[in-house]
Amino acid sequence: MSTLRTDRLAELDQALAQRRAEYERVRALTQQPAYQRDLQSVLATVVTILDVFHAGDTGEKAIYLLGRLRGAVALLEADLAIVAEYETLRVRRRKLEASGPV
Repeated sequence: MSTLRTDRLAELDQALAQRRAEYERVRALTQQPAYQRDLQSVLATVVTILDVFHAGDTGEKAIYLLGRLRGAVALLEADLAIVAEYETLRVRRRKLEASGPV
């Protein structure tokens, strides 16, 4: 295996190790009933916001509603980013590992 590939695998392993504790914390958090209720509340807010927008409404109203939507999902956005980043690193590592003989 090339040194470059070995180095890249080591870098990915290190990045995964650094992020694992935070990833595990967020994954455990998402399994808790309180988090599930918060998620349901955010989705209900999103539905309510979208219900007031109709085709042909002004662009200003769309911008206002988009701001409200961003505010509603902001609470969960950081957690989702942590999970997404970790999952992306795992996929990269698997692809690199599978790309050739070790």
